[in-house]
Amino acid sequence: MWFWSRDPARDFPYDITGEREELPGGWGIQKGKKKAGGDPVSVFTYEIHPGVEEQTQAAKSALKRIKTLRHPNILAYVDGLETDKCLYIVTEPVTSLGTYMKSRADTGGISELEVSWGLHQIVKALSFLTNDCNLIHNNVYMSAVFVDRAGEWKLGGLDYMYPAGSEESAPPKGPEMEKYSPPEKSERSKTSGEKWSADMWCLGCLIWEVFNGSLPRPTALRSLGKIPKSLVPHYCELVGANPKIRPNPARFLQNCRTPGAFLSNSFVETNLFLEEIQIGKFLNADEYQQKIIPIIVKMFSSTDRAMRIRLLQQMENFIQYLNEPTVNSQIFPHVVNGFMDTNPAIREQTVKSMLLLAPKLNENNLNVELMKHFARLQARDDQGPIRCNTTVCLGKIASYLNPATRQRVLISAFSRATKDPFSPSRAAGVLGFAATHNFYSMNDCAGKILPVLCGVTMDPEKSVRDQAFKAIRSFLDKLEAISEDPAQLAELEKDVHAASTSPGIVGGWAGWAVTGVSSLTSKFIRTSPSGGPEQTPAVGTSVPATAAPAEASKPDTAPASVPISTSSLRPQYEPEEEENEAEDNPLDRWDDEDWGSLEDSDQSKAQPESDDWDTAWDQSSNKKAPEKTTKKEHLSSEGGGDWGGEDNWESVEAEQGLSKAEIARKKREDRQREMEAKRAERRAAKGPLKLGVRKVD
Repeated sequence: MWFWSRDPARDFPYDITGEREELPGGWGIQKGKKKAGGDPVSVFTYEIHPGVEEQTQAAKSALKRIKTLRHPNILAYVDGLETDKCLYIVTEPVTSLGTYMKSRADTGGISELEVSWGLHQIVKALSFLTNDCNLIHNNVYMSAVFVDRAGEWKLGGLDYMYPAGSEESAPPKGPEMEKYSPPEKSERSKTSGEKWSADMWCLGCLIWEVFNGSLPRPTALRSLGKIPKSLVPHYCELVGANPKIRPNPARFLQNCRTPGAFLSNSFVETNLFLEEIQIGKFLNADEYQQKIIPIIVKMFSSTDRAMRIRLLQQMENFIQYLNEPTVNSQIFPHVVNGFMDTNPAIREQTVKSMLLLAPKLNENNLNVELMKHFARLQARDDQGPIRCNTTVCLGKIASYLNPATRQRVLISAFSRATKDPFSPSRAAGVLGFAATHNFYSMNDCAGKILPVLCGVTMDPEKSVRDQAFKAIRSFLDKLEAISEDPAQLAELEKDVHAASTSPGIVGGWAGWAVTGVSSLTSKFIRTSPSGGPEQTPAVGTSVPATAAPAEASKPDTAPASVPISTSSLRPQYEPEEEENEAEDNPLDRWDDEDWGSLEDSDQSKAQPESDDWDTAWDQSSNKKAPEKTTKKEHLSSEGGGDWGGEDNWESVEAEQGLSKAEIARKKREDRQREMEAKRAERRAAKGPLKLGVRKVD
């Protein structure tokens, strides 16, 4: 039974060496190294004792928090161990700030420039916690700051962290920490202030301790001591009695970097430049291919979200050096995982990156795999701007799709977008039709696109209606030109079956999303498919839930060639006797539940419902088409399935208040009345019944 009583700490893969430095909260820090390779680390140890349950709970909370927080200015977690006797946290090798400053005292102490950069890093960490993670650190002071071997300051001490704005109250602290508490904590009658107020007060305490030593009591904060004059005004804001005047960490950084302020110096500027420098720009194409590309390709396989989103944001800087085999085999399979990521920012950046990757994708990745993900995003994503960006991106890469895919995808996708509850998505669908007008046959323009656009003229948003009218006039001009001179048909439809368009041609119309829809969502794609990116706005870690409507740009109204085959519309309703004999032409099911199945239509009918390409449109936003049942019900009850039938001209919005069963029953009743009327007409045409006469021999 010795196996079950074995101490897990004995198998800890790190050797703990050196003296233990005591830290507040029961923690101690010691040097260590990994047993396998000898890599140096720091090990934070906590011994669990009875009678200090609250302190132990705070220590366990610190272990939990440091595992999940990743930021360049927060202590980097390496490994950890939790037993019933102790807690171990293994981090990068660091030294506590107090010990570091004592070691530098013999050489004259640390300079103001070094302190300015260190404070810049701590405030950046607080800004990340407050503004990006919505967390309150609640423990910013000298013993919570550590210095790594490069002299970078790292924020630790996560024991008392808690979510801002939640019902969860701040964890209780030990008596030795009371001197760092802001005045509003002890005087409950005062205003509580903003979520960052307490942390910014503690930041003021940290600044005082860095320049004057350990804080003896809260009243000592009134004495400036050795705090530099350029920092005094900003320090006074931090330790002000009114918590509402304490600035946000991001605002504090801006204030301290104004000319003449404490953080406005060459040392800070140089370090910030080094963070953003792009060494690869100084290499020629061959050197870049040999030294940079292998590293980038390996990075795409990383599961770290921060690295993935950074790669997507910077793709425009290295996409020209990636060859097609590398993109299709080593990069695209990892990038598409971003379409299903739970983080909206990663999904959005993944959609935007397709503008750059599309020209290099092979037939299967572009026309099959990518379209599956686009269909799912446009129909099922809960973020309106992402659904909108998907529609925009599809319009921009349409020229790279093969003619068969364009025929199956574009009309159905843009039609679905016009029914999206997010108004910018509806505008994107209308502008998508206008921007890709040269990819549709005249039959499709008249029988499929114009009916959809006419329905949009009753949209609640005026900006969407305006774009619908402009697009309608554009398509009517083309149809009128054909009516006046049928000889122009071949010229206007020259791109129907044309292969992929070159990037240069696409650039002429690719700006439609920038001037038309981007003003509506403020998150739209600003990069043309040609790889010549326009200015791309910075993308945060969250996607806006709403967007301000604005006027969209006028689409190109000049007649242009139209792609895709001139497949006829589904035939009108036939007499009942012929309904069961007529076969459903898969090419005519243009607004089925997806963008057109890329697989055999008969096989897709037999497949069960799932979250894939064939069913991606089943749950599009809040407006769902009636489910398919039998062939007869499909013809009579599928809303929008036959744009030529009189019974199907009602908009989806008009039927939104009815259930699926009521809509189907109503249409079956209308269909039955229509068939009875036709039978009556045929009987009337034959005249009255005549009696039979037997011929007498």
